[in-house]
Amino acid sequence: QYPNETAAKQTNYVFIKKEDTVIRVEKEKVLYIECIGDYVTINLENDRFVIHTTMKNMEERFSGDDFMRVHRSYIVPINRIEEIQDDAISIGEKLIPIGKTYKQEVYKKLNIL
Repeated sequence: QYPNETAAKQTNYVFIKKEDTVIRVEKEKVLYIECIGDYVTINLENDRFVIHTTMKNMEERFSGDDFMRVHRSYIVPINRIEEIQDDAISIGEKLIPIGKTYKQEVYKKLNIL
């Protein structure tokens, strides 16, 4: 837990523990964050990290103008969104659903014309 939550939101990186090593991951390299049960997967272009944590915790660390929660199981970086079609976001080869409860907020935050 960060001593200062606002500091966590303002950094452009996170530290992730992988086995016995702590790795610095630049937020701009994140493709999407997915929740599977009690685990969260942070997916990068050529790597992924599986962490035992909650989506609420991830939402606190990946919030602000760069990221948004689009589904109860997904957080995406706004600059990675390629297109939105039939309530799904396309990031590379991955189709990420937009949850009904998040749809209005997604469209508002993306400033869709």
